[in-house]
Amino acid sequence: MLRLKQLLIFILLAFFFVAGCASNEEKKLSHLEKAQAYFEKGEYKSAVLELKNALQIDPRYIDAQLQLAETYMKIGNSQQAFNAYLRAAELDPDNTDTQLKLATFFMLGRKVAEAREKVERVLKKDPDNIEALMLLGGIHDFENRPDEAEALFEKVIALDRSQVRAYLALSRVYLGQRKIFEAEQILLEAIKIDPAASRPRLELAGVYISQRKLDNAGDEIKKAIEANPDDAGLYIFQAGFLGGLRKKDEAEKLMSRLTEEGERNASLIGEFVDEPKGKIIIRYQS
Repeated sequence: MLRLKQLLIFILLAFFFVAGCASNEEKKLSHLEKAQAYFEKGEYKSAVLELKNALQIDPRYIDAQLQLAETYMKIGNSQQAFNAYLRAAELDPDNTDTQLKLATFFMLGRKVAEAREKVERVLKKDPDNIEALMLLGGIHDFENRPDEAEALFEKVIALDRSQVRAYLALSRVYLGQRKIFEAEQILLEAIKIDPAASRPRLELAGVYISQRKLDNAGDEIKKAIEANPDDAGLYIFQAGFLGGLRKKDEAEKLMSRLTEEGERNASLIGEFVDEPKGKIIIRYQS
């Protein structure tokens, strides 16, 4: 009889343990799903709360940890995002995306050795990983190793000729070595690949400006606007360019027209009104 009672107690305890585990699994999944729903609606603070609840149930819940890092990025809290990615890397060291995100953070903080360690770890596993190759090329460029950077960006292009950013990065390497012709040619190639992309045309305009080929620069800016007529930043760039040519009236008319469309553009006027006469402005954020 005593053994039977002990057996029954053991079975009941086991049942409650399993039920508790199942309940926790359901709860953490429910919190994650709610967080993802909030994320899709742009309610990021609510998403963070749900993810923290999930991680309180299971601190090693990698899906919630990665979602938390991404959510902090959306909020603009880079320090918390970095911490979340660090924790994710501890939980899953083989996650390539996490390692590359951390490498990017390290590069932004100019911690080149740490960034290199993360990137090389990925490339050891996947030598043709384009994100890792781009980052390593950026590291070499930062360290003033143009030959190594050039080789890596060329490798990216060989792997995937549609990688416009590799052409842009390569053009900057060329410009750093004063290889103006090579920079111009690689940007023209980028434009052939994606004629509607504004960045290659603006960077080509910058090359022409440096050579005082101002008509060519103006043409590239106009073509970028024609391909992207709803991009206010391009008109702002054009206004800066006109201001640099001392065409102040044209620049101010263009900016006045933009400010009629919203206060967002009005806040950028100061970038051009306060510039010294004759200075050509090539600021643009995509």
